[in-house]
Parts: sequence; C-alpha cells; structure tokens
Amino acid sequence: MSRFRETSRVGGRAAAVVVAAVVAVAVAVSPAAATDRTGAGFGGGSGGGFGPPNASALQASISGLPNPVITGSVVDVGGTDGSWSGVSGLGDVARGTAPTPDARFRIGSVTKVFTAVVTLQLVAEHRISLDRSIQHYLPGVLPADFPPISVAQLLDHTSGLPGVDVGDDENDPAGFVAHRFDHPTTAQIEAALGGLRMSFAPGTAQQYNGINYFLLGTLIEQVTGHSYAAEVDRRVIRPLRLGDTEAPPRPTTTSAGRGCTGTWPSTRTAPGPRTSST
Repeated sequence: MSRFRETSRVGGRAAAVVVAAVVAVAVAVSPAAATDRTGAGFGGGSGGGFGPPNASALQASISGLPNPVITGSVVDVGGTDGSWSGVSGLGDVARGTAPTPDARFRIGSVTKVFTAVVTLQLVAEHRISLDRSIQHYLPGVLPADFPPISVAQLLDHTSGLPGVDVGDDENDPAGFVAHRFDHPTTAQIEAALGGLRMSFAPGTAQQYNGINYFLLGTLIEQVTGHSYAAEVDRRVIRPLRLGDTEAPPRPTTTSAGRGCTGTWPSTRTAPGPRTSST
C-alpha cells in the first residue's frame, strides 16, 4: 500500500538482492501462502512438503465475498503435491457475475519484484550504481534538504523517505474503483514530498514504502530512455515466456491527486501456465 509504519534494523546493500529473490521464490511456490502449512490449506505431506491442497479449507478461506473491502478472489495453487483453483465473489461488479479461473487481474505490489529485477540488471550492465544516490540520477525529484539516498536503499526500503498519500482512495471503495488505473506523475510526487520530513536517516531502519519503487521505475525510464513497460517486457516477460503476463503502458493522462501505492507501473497476469502466474 502507500506506506507501512513498521520499522526494523537491517544489514547492508545485499538485502536488496535477497529481498527480491525471496519474494520471487515465495510467490512461485504458492500464491495461497496465508494458509497454515500443517493442514489449514494443505494436507501436510511427509518429507517436509505442503501435502495435497485441502480444497474445502482453501475455498472456505476465500468465502464471504464480496465484502466492503474485497469484491472477488481468484486462487490458483499448484505444485508436485497437487493443484487446486477456486473463485469467490464478483469478477464483474456491474454485471454481477462471478470471476472465472482464467480471469486477468493486476498483481499490485508483486510488481516490485519485476522492478527490482530490471534495476539489478542495469546495475550488472554498469548503467546504474547501487551506491549512487537517486538524486544523482533524478536531480530535483526529492526536496533539496533531503539527504542522499542510494539506489540500494530504495531497493531494500531503507531510504527513510516519508510515506505520501497523493489523494489515496484506499479507504473509499467507490473512489478506488473509479481511479484504479490512474498513476501519479513525478510532479505530483515532488509536490507531495514538499514540506515533509524524513522518517529516519537513510540506512538506519527499514520501512516498506511504495515511493521507493515509484522512484526506481522512473530511474529505469531515465537510464534506458524507454518506458518501464517496454523494459519489463524485454528483460523479464519475454525471456521467461510469461505468455499471460503483461505490463500495460502508462496512460497518457493522469487525474490530479491520485494515490501512490508503489504499483506503478503495474503488471497484470492471468493464471495460465503455472510458471507465468507470478
């Protein structure tokens, strides 16, 4: 979401690589990780595996939709111990129809994994340095009195940047739906940061913050001269043959005052082949 207030001490810049790798592995193993390993959603197989999916428990976990927060759910679980897919709630609110197992959906902050991969590829190509500040690459994007913040600190959420709400509609379901495809502009982020203070000195704590990855997406475009969507498609989606995954191009117009959730530019995916459901 826009920001999380929990903080914790962290190590060095290697965390950036570790975080991206762990998230990618966790998503690939099972999108239904909210269930208990020993039986709430899986059979608890021998040999340390999850065991076969518990269909009734998994379906129960997504029951009760729609509710005031979530309209519908699509779950696709797969692995060597078996597979299960289920839907709940509404896929089309206007028509009142249920979601389908092959429905397309936006993956939200899982997009950050794609952003991290592209950024680290540019680091490997010596086009970006983990130790250089984002102010070096994007002059003027942050207030002049903010300390230097390295690319590594954006990657592992140790930047200390304040969370910003650019007209966030997360607590307004109707507004969220109406503006779900809007993306804040760099100018809006600059304006939102004006007058705010750092949450902590860069590198001294860790705080999940969507603004970090918004800046990385902007950095990718600045360094490559191409859109974020084009770079993600060329560097990640096509090489991995993620046939049901796409990074939609950024809209040419943006409503003023929309939310910064860290999912711009966003990627959407359909279950399709299991390797492309991440």
